[in-house]
Amino acid sequence: MALLAKQLRVRPPGWEAAAGGYAEEGTFRSVADVQDRQSLAKVRAFKKAQKASAKT
Repeated sequence: MALLAKQLRVRPPGWEAAAGGYAEEGTFRSVADVQDRQSLAKVRAFKKAQKASAKT
């Protein structure tokens, strides 16, 4: 859902609720947020931090 909304601008009513935190603008949580190498690095850092947090 977030991928369609953020990359292709397909935004049906209620998509934000369905996507949850992934709908937030300015966040780098998933492939939906990747636009270039810099944003890819931010998504990877977010995923790494999430994994580290889950281990503690």
